[in-house]
Amino acid sequence: MKKEMFFCMIWLNACSKEELQQCKKQSSQYSQGLKTCKQLTAQQKKELGKLADSLRKAKSEMATLGEKNKTLQAELTKLKQSPQYHYEQAIKAMAAAKDSKSEQKVIVQFKALGSRFPNSLIVPHAQKKIQELEKKISDRQAALDTAQQSLRSLIKQCKSLTKQSAAIEERGLVFNRNNQLNMNVAMKASRKARKVRNQAEAAKEKGKLLLKTTPDPDGKLKDELLTCDHAE
Repeated sequence: MKKEMFFCMIWLNACSKEELQQCKKQSSQYSQGLKTCKQLTAQQKKELGKLADSLRKAKSEMATLGEKNKTLQAELTKLKQSPQYHYEQAIKAMAAAKDSKSEQKVIVQFKALGSRFPNSLIVPHAQKKIQELEKKISDRQAALDTAQQSLRSLIKQCKSLTKQSAAIEERGLVFNRNNQLNMNVAMKASRKARKVRNQAEAAKEKGKLLLKTTPDPDGKLKDELLTCDHAE
């Protein structure tokens, strides 16, 4: 009985040591985890502090930019009330204008400047620009009229030569008493008519080249040119 109790005490002591070692191990792991957690918490606090500083700095910069923007807006509003601003806007529109219609709109801008600021020293400059634009529009119209007139002349020439060619061929249709065609006369007339047709075709080709650079809003000139060598 005493022997059994002795072995039982040895077993209990051994068991307690193992449990104690396990407990120490768990305690060490817990301490390490707690230490790591504290380090991470400190790092997060530090990062949050940096973010808070950045946010405060950004807000300060935004407030500064807001004030600058208000100042610029006030200056822009004031500038828009000046004749210089309207003159520069018209100059930009003048540079961008590509045809008479858009140039007419720019003329309206310059005239509006003169009406709004009649006593401004910039008005004479605006009037000079109006004269430049009006001359440009006039010159363009004159060039257009000349080009269209040249095209009409070629169309007329093509039609006339085509008509002549047809008349020559018709005059070459000579028959004898037996109602037989005089081939010599017909061949001679055909060769002569061919030369005249070639002249008509040459006038038509010149017209096609001219048409590429000549405005034809309603397409009538093009239609007349394409059919100018059609015999009536």
